[in-house]
Amino acid sequence: MLFRSTDAAGLLELREQRFTTFTAADGLPGDVIRTIFAGKGGIWAGTDGSGLAHFSGSTWQTFTTQQGLASNTVLSLAAERDESLAVGTPDGLNYLSNGRATPAPGSDILPDDFVRSLLYDPADNSLWIGTRRGLAHRTAAGVTLWSRSNGLGSDLVGALALDRTRSASSSPGLWIGTRDGLSHLANGHIANLTTRDGLSSNVITALYQDPSGGLPTELWIGTNGGGLNLLRNGHITAFPSVSTGLPEVINAIVEDGRSNLWLAAATGIYRVPRRQLEDFAAHSNTHVDVSAYGVADGMRINECSSGHPAAV
Repeated sequence: MLFRSTDAAGLLELREQRFTTFTAADGLPGDVIRTIFAGKGGIWAGTDGSGLAHFSGSTWQTFTTQQGLASNTVLSLAAERDESLAVGTPDGLNYLSNGRATPAPGSDILPDDFVRSLLYDPADNSLWIGTRRGLAHRTAAGVTLWSRSNGLGSDLVGALALDRTRSASSSPGLWIGTRDGLSHLANGHIANLTTRDGLSSNVITALYQDPSGGLPTELWIGTNGGGLNLLRNGHITAFPSVSTGLPEVINAIVEDGRSNLWLAAATGIYRVPRRQLEDFAAHSNTHVDVSAYGVADGMRINECSSGHPAAV
């Protein structure tokens, strides 16, 4: 950072621009991005009303209702084993393959056409589908539905994360972020956690678990209004925004190769060492080093979107 005085324009601050922003001027079909996904063929970006964009490393290609999408607003994305792309929209679920979008098999029995989240499970080649009226699990055997009536915390489903700690003999386990707490599905049974169990907010907006599935079991939970939570060995720790500097509204959580958690939030992007958060939760440390980034660092706006997934 460098400050420079001028004769007539006051004091100028020169700051390194750490971010590169892609906009419509660079080939995107629209500037409002709802969801983003990284696949073998590049980056996919779902826009709000302008279709689905694909970046191969040099150019952007756009897919819209003209290529068969149910809607030009894309809310969620996931890639399956055959590299076809599942595309969630407000008007249904599509599969995009070879440049064409078609309705997904079984779409007519989904809880709702408003597909808010998608998650592919490579263990059994199945797809989890979160909607505003419940959860669906599509396997080779068919589609199974869950809602509040059979145990789900809320019919409004948001973030999804595979339970990495399941045993080889157990059925697929899933963490489900809802508008009324965190649900865990395993062996056909749903257990729910809410603020009564220590969560700082019942509106769950982001979930992240170490892909290695190592011990101790850790699930990082982002909320709307309650900041970050950690579920570790059955105990929930909330990280107060006032004392940690972490954001209150977290829309995505990812981890880098240096064990830092990155939080995409309504007020910018935040980086924090995972080990410091673990020490805070263990009451062996009361301080965490939080790096916050925003427009001063090259972002066009501070607010990060809330799709599923919303960061890679």
